[in-house]
Amino acid sequence: MAYSPTTWNTNDVITKDKLNKIEQGIVSASKLSGTDIDTDKDWNGKSITNVGSLTSHGETIINTSGEFAGGGAAYIYYADPQCNPANVCAQNLNSFSKSDHGYAKGLVLPEVPSTALGDQHTVQAQWQHRVGWNADGSQAVRSKIYVNDVAVGVEKIGISTGYVTVSDTIPVKPGDIISLWVSGAGGGEYGSIYGFIQNLKIFAFAVPAARPTMW
Repeated sequence: MAYSPTTWNTNDVITKDKLNKIEQGIVSASKLSGTDIDTDKDWNGKSITNVGSLTSHGETIINTSGEFAGGGAAYIYYADPQCNPANVCAQNLNSFSKSDHGYAKGLVLPEVPSTALGDQHTVQAQWQHRVGWNADGSQAVRSKIYVNDVAVGVEKIGISTGYVTVSDTIPVKPGDIISLWVSGAGGGEYGSIYGFIQNLKIFAFAVPAARPTMW
């Protein structure tokens, strides 16, 4: 319960009860979450709640969402080949289509965050593609992952007119921008054959890592 100070009036008598109230107020003011504050305290498993945010030397360490902020946490990303929904770390659920041969950029993701420590990271990209028309079985859609507009993934080829899920493991580093490109099947007696892509997702395990100190 919050301490409620006594309002003193002229000629009020100082009693032991009022003095004890002052003593208890001082004790309460010297505690945080019910534990005495000092410079070397074993918190003994006690929780600090309702902080809002935590700031040190003018820098936010934990934001109001309870997350590390301002580079306060660092991670190493490892691809999740099983593509567990719990490990989605970026996604673009739009669709895009391209007619004729030749790759075009379709779906783009936000850049890999600066909280990724160092340059040795892998992630699992998963998406869906299909060809728009395949009357004679010779038409195909081609799709591939690019990083910073440079092809890095294995070309995926599909002949199904229904969406098929494919995936690829790719290396990334902080600041990289992952995108998904697609090529149609070209023209011919059936006209332009479109290639379609959709639902680009990135899966990874984010393992906490300590930032190195200066040598």
